[in-house]
Amino acid sequence: MIGEFSDLTITPSVCILVERRHSLAAETGYWESDARRGDGTTLPIEFAAGHVDLPDAEHYVLVMRDITFRREAEARDRQRQAQSVHFSRVSLASKIAAGLAHELSQPLR
Repeated sequence: MIGEFSDLTITPSVCILVERRHSLAAETGYWESDARRGDGTTLPIEFAAGHVDLPDAEHYVLVMRDITFRREAEARDRQRQAQSVHFSRVSLASKIAAGLAHELSQPLR
């Protein structure tokens, strides 16, 4: 392993996916899982497995990427979307209330 992933321990789900990857050698895919750092903390990772067919043997390439920032951004986006939906409902309710108040305050003709 190279770079900041040198102290990672791959969780069992990654091992299962790598085995599955071996059985699906003709395809290339992306997966998300968790990895454990040397200090015991976990981080979300995305990895891609690819098959390399060389004359001497069959090889696989596994590329891992830390997706902590992407997961945080996705969580912020979901929160903003929920707030937007809430604000839309409050706005609609206030328009209905204003219209109702206007109609009730007007004398019947």
